Amino acid sequence: MEASRLQPMGARTVASGANNERPNHSAHSIMAGDVLGDDDKPSNTQRNMHSDSVAYRTTNILCAIIFVAAGAGGLVTIPQIQLLETAVCREFLEGAEVAGLLDDNGSILESSCKGKEVQSTVAYIIAVGAALESVIGFVGAIPWSTVADRIGRKPVFVLALTGITADNLIWLAMIWLQLNFHIPSWTVWFASAGLVIGGGNAMLTSVVLSTITDAAPEEIRASLFMRVHAAALSASLLAPSLASALMGAFGPWIPMLLGVSLLGLSASAAGFVPDTKRYSEHSSASTRASSDGPFRISSATHALTQATKALRSFLPFVGRPSSACLLIAVLLSYSLIPATTQLLVQYLSIRYFIGLNETGYVQTVYGLAQLAQLFLGLPLLARLVRARAGVGSDAQRDLYLARFSFCVAIPGALLMGAAANLGFFIVGLLVLALGAGSSSYQRSLLSGFFDAEYHSRLFSLVAMVDMVGSVYSGPMLAGLFTSGMELGGGGFLGLPYYALASLMAVCLALMFFVRLPHVEYKPVAGP
Repeated sequence: MEASRLQPMGARTVASGANNERPNHSAHSIMAGDVLGDDDKPSNTQRNMHSDSVAYRTTNILCAIIFVAAGAGGLVTIPQIQLLETAVCREFLEGAEVAGLLDDNGSILESSCKGKEVQSTVAYIIAVGAALESVIGFVGAIPWSTVADRIGRKPVFVLALTGITADNLIWLAMIWLQLNFHIPSWTVWFASAGLVIGGGNAMLTSVVLSTITDAAPEEIRASLFMRVHAAALSASLLAPSLASALMGAFGPWIPMLLGVSLLGLSASAAGFVPDTKRYSEHSSASTRASSDGPFRISSATHALTQATKALRSFLPFVGRPSSACLLIAVLLSYSLIPATTQLLVQYLSIRYFIGLNETGYVQTVYGLAQLAQLFLGLPLLARLVRARAGVGSDAQRDLYLARFSFCVAIPGALLMGAAANLGFFIVGLLVLALGAGSSSYQRSLLSGFFDAEYHSRLFSLVAMVDMVGSVYSGPMLAGLFTSGMELGGGGFLGLPYYALASLMAVCLALMFFVRLPHVEYKPVAGP
């Protein structure tokens, strides 16, 4: 089910940044300049035009592929949940009961599968499956990152998309076997094995960021990150409504098969991405370093050892109070993703008695709000903070905006948990969307602690933190959702969103302990 968690890239990126003494052309500062015409945008004379052309061409190809892949992820999310719900429902009902609950097409009536036993099992299977995928991605991050650095970004990009496609194909095969031969519903967990190929979504995101980092000069890099973010967000905006429409007309299998086909298409198209692992003016020195230095790769074991040493060099940075607070906030705020994807679908269906095939329209509303926040809210807010709060640097502005994002996310999540009807829930969802930029702000702030040459390793470090977040957040929210049903439903079903509000409050508190660096951190390689 990895495709169902393909998120907008910018939402989990590290924008290229700097310290207090050097301008930080973060994602939102570049965007503010593009939309509102800031005076501090770098002039064309400061750029290498040939390098810019390569960067834009590469990014445009990536955007097209990510648009298709993210759209495929949006198409399969709701059908997966409905198919799994049907399979679990059959396990809890005896043959005679099933025969009396079939619709005209021979499918079991959705309204018959809303009991707490069925829904708890569905939530548990989804949460554990997501955790397994994250564990596989975590274990594979180091070796696949080493392959990307040693051989090139393009092969790993192709393999990551291939692995995600394999994951969904195995899932599809398992659910078909469950519905036709009554094998256990938990066998969909075997689909996670497909992610051994390429490392899954986290590795895909890391490779995309590294590809743009390789191709783009630093001053335009953040704006290119935003292009990829916008491509993924646009697809995520359109796909749920399309899935809902297709499910209403044809049932869950058509959008599911279409989504898997589009994933296969994106994996094939990935071969057209230029491999941007380039050699700069220091290429000969880099080549000698890779051949003779401490990062020489002579075996898989040696590659793993050297990559582990590279990550160990970041331990002093992780131990700093400000950076530790930022990384903890990254870990805790990951719960926003399952709370607004898989859990959202189940929650809407159970609490507000709407069909699964109608939940995609609500997800589209959330996507629209995120898009408005990205292209209107962030630039206006960034300019307002700079003008009214007397903020002197981009990093200071990012810190203010990170605090603001968590401030608005807290009441948004509380309203979603307390809303007695769908209208108030959507209002809470829109408020929560105003805080959707918190992830980008955190990553932009983290990048300010590092010299630019270490950003690729930082991407991998943050991706691993994200994977740890995925391991805990899905099962935690699923457990709270189950507890809410056991307590009688109604307002108790909002427990996951009350927990989300509490986590956002902790993140807000952590932001007040962050002190911006005066000197960028340069990791020292271990022995």
